[in-house]
Amino acid sequence: MERAECVVVFGATELFAELRRVDDWPDFVEGLNAIEQLGHHRYRWDLVYAGSPRLVDVVLSFDHRRRSISWKSRHRPRFDGGLRLAPLDAHRTRIHLWMSVEPVGLVQSLTEPGLTNAMVARNLQRLSDWTATRRHAPAERVDVDF
Repeated sequence: MERAECVVVFGATELFAELRRVDDWPDFVEGLNAIEQLGHHRYRWDLVYAGSPRLVDVVLSFDHRRRSISWKSRHRPRFDGGLRLAPLDAHRTRIHLWMSVEPVGLVQSLTEPGLTNAMVARNLQRLSDWTATRRHAPAERVDVDF
């Protein structure tokens, strides 16, 4: 499992509400081309990982109290992960992101976990940039730790 975190200028409660809109995720999740809702908290993600297309059926879990969102693939190969928002103050939030991706084929198995680690770091950067474009967020980024 690969992990990374960053700090964004955005209140945790407001950011959690923004992230509940799953249709916006292709704006900041690398390789996520489209999302199709299959049912309550069930989605099909059309994505590209390591240059290979995948259709991944996931179940999303939202924990309002902990301000966390996690996803778990319903079938193999696994494509699991999540994020947790930790408020630092009223306007800054630390985002913890983790992912675990099961490789498909020889090439992906040889490049794991470095491939997923780089993807997690890029996703955090994209998420940080995305928060800066949201209505309630100032355009300033605080820091990114990889």
